[in-house]
Amino acid sequence: MSKPDVTDFEICRTLIHQTVNLSLARRNELYAKNDIDKTEYINRRKQIEEPLRQHSKNLTIEILKGIVGDFTAYKTRIGTVTDKLKKVITDLEDFNKSIAFFSEVIGLFGSILSAASSGIAGIPNILDRFEKILSRH
Repeated sequence: MSKPDVTDFEICRTLIHQTVNLSLARRNELYAKNDIDKTEYINRRKQIEEPLRQHSKNLTIEILKGIVGDFTAYKTRIGTVTDKLKKVITDLEDFNKSIAFFSEVIGLFGSILSAASSGIAGIPNILDRFEKILSRH
């Protein structure tokens, strides 16, 4: 047996609400004109509107079951996509760390080029900076 379309349930529920509203309006009109007494007014509610409202409630439950079922069917796929997203975020973080590392190394090479003018005295400072860069990454 195939699963009914939730849209069909929604259409039925809407039609039931419209029918109940028409019944209520007609019942109120008849009562206001004294065409029916209070007992008949109450009996019509019990015989027509209350059962229809119960059907509407049952349809609402079926609609919710259908929606929950649809979400459950996609649960595995949502989990897979979420895992892929986490990996991409991790890769981006690693990529950003790599960019930061290479930026610092490029800055270090700039220091090496400017240190060439100061000769051997600038080498310890350059080595200290390079060690700091490596220890952070």
